[in-house]
Amino acid sequence: MRVDRIGKILDEASGIPLSEATVLAETRKRAKAVDEIYHETGFRRANQPLARSDENSVRRNGKNLWARVAATQGFTYFAVCDQRGEQKMREVEILPFFWGIAGTDC
Repeated sequence: MRVDRIGKILDEASGIPLSEATVLAETRKRAKAVDEIYHETGFRRANQPLARSDENSVRRNGKNLWARVAATQGFTYFAVCDQRGEQKMREVEILPFFWGIAGTDC
């Protein structure tokens, strides 16, 4: 992570100079909050009776990647990874603990 660049962008946007330590501390705090939301959303998604999942190829910087999505009535999860297949789906936790009915476009 380029802490110096993040600090510069925030300084230019707000006019408030921030030290690298402040940028790092805030980044860690926000990452923890996002992680908690991520796990709560995964728990709620896993407890829904019906889900829809799909994967599509996408290109970034000339490289083929796989975009995966799992959605229920109230939650959507999206992940991009470098390989396709069930093992990668498990690694990015698309429907890891889902016990309802899962539909695809097949």
